[in-house]
Amino acid sequence: MSWVANVMISVDMADSASVEALSEWLRTEAPRRAQPEVRGVGFLKLITSTETNQWGG
Repeated sequence: MSWVANVMISVDMADSASVEALSEWLRTEAPRRAQPEVRGVGFLKLITSTETNQWGG
């Protein structure tokens, strides 16, 4: 069975370091639900950084 989630976080620029730390934790340390011994579940991607990555919502 697959568990998938999309997460959108809206933060102030002053919080960017915290979001980067969360993304790094998700990428390297977060335990997988079905395999807790395996670490890393994904990462966060900035979707408003360039003209080609704009979110229209």
